[in-house]
Amino acid sequence: MKNKLGFYNSIALPLFFWVLLAYLLPLNSGENLVLFLFMALSFYINFYCSRKFFSKDITRKVLYVLANLMFAMALGLMMMSIFSDISYIKTTALFFIIGCFAVIASRNRMLIEKNVEQNEKEHYQTEIELKHLRTQLHPHFLFNTLNNIYALCEIDSKRAQQSVHYLSQLLRYILSGERSGEGGRMVPVQKEHDFIKTYLQLVYLRMRPNVHVIYNADITEFSDAPVLTLIFTSLIENAFKHGVASGKECVIEFGLTAKSMTEIHFFTSNPYFQNHESNNPESGIGLENLRRRLEIVYKDDYNLEITNDGKTFRVDLTLKYTNNNYYYNA
Repeated sequence: MKNKLGFYNSIALPLFFWVLLAYLLPLNSGENLVLFLFMALSFYINFYCSRKFFSKDITRKVLYVLANLMFAMALGLMMMSIFSDISYIKTTALFFIIGCFAVIASRNRMLIEKNVEQNEKEHYQTEIELKHLRTQLHPHFLFNTLNNIYALCEIDSKRAQQSVHYLSQLLRYILSGERSGEGGRMVPVQKEHDFIKTYLQLVYLRMRPNVHVIYNADITEFSDAPVLTLIFTSLIENAFKHGVASGKECVIEFGLTAKSMTEIHFFTSNPYFQNHESNNPESGIGLENLRRRLEIVYKDDYNLEITNDGKTFRVDLTLKYTNNNYYYNA
């Protein structure tokens, strides 16, 4: 962005200005050529000097205007010494106007540079926050999984081996996002679908027979639709954390639908147990991180609905890929 700004302000726009001026002031005579060179001198001296000496302070503004006027008068005298028939007042006024225009152009460029720098700073801070949210998510997921594998090692070594295999696939996917260097990486929804399937296979290995998992996906037509990586993981973890109770039949359902290339819908549905030891599925670091990531990347282009009828806890998340979040596309 800064390179483009530097090109337009330092090369393209000045070149266009001077070509236009040369066209309006034909350089077919010695007088016009010298006048053109003095105008360029007045412009660039004021353009660069105003960056250092022109400020919001009214005294410095007045002093700079007076200095510009004196410089224009000096250039006018130089023109008169070369061409005696030239109008001193008109020439001095022309140099002064060119100097004022240079000050305006310089201040405008500084304002643009400041805005660009501020935007880049805000984007950098956003990326840092997104990466921080990811680092909060990964250890939480990893520790839970390792504890489950540890428990399986004594009960069923074969299932423990399968768990390690599934975990390696998940970590490979997660680490690929870390290597990209972006905390808000967009990926095709097909990749998130594959991640969810592997994740559910891993979790299901440790589930008791009373837990039934249903996962339906309809993404075939729009499998390349972009979605924020790992955005559904917190919802899946939350469903298992709060939707499973010992000795009770539990049906946990997930659904992923790509409605178009720009809209994706995901839902979780799990039983709600009144006397569950952690019976507030709307709280916790997982959902807090989810909401924050949605606010940062999707801004107003998402809808998160949470419903609880006393028996079933359901979360519906709709994501829209628009100009607000295209920047995060990897």
